Amino acid sequence: MNPEFVHPYQLLAIDDRVKRVLKLTPLFDGHNDLPQQPRAIFHGKIHNNPKFDLEKGFERGMTDIPRLREGKQGSA
Repeated sequence: MNPEFVHPYQLLAIDDRVKRVLKLTPLFDGHNDLPQQPRAIFHGKIHNNPKFDLEKGFERGMTDIPRLREGKQGSA
């Protein structure tokens, strides 16, 4: 990298750069298995089910509310 042409943004660690971009630019994920999880785990019985809590997340599957927030998912 030529120091004459380095933008200060490029000096940030990649994680910091990604966080800055995602803070201002929503990430759209075309695949989301969150709606499928309650059907698979609880056989669709989520009403008044103490084991079903979107805020806590799921042990199985790749998507839940905590991970969507952590990953700065802007749309689902």
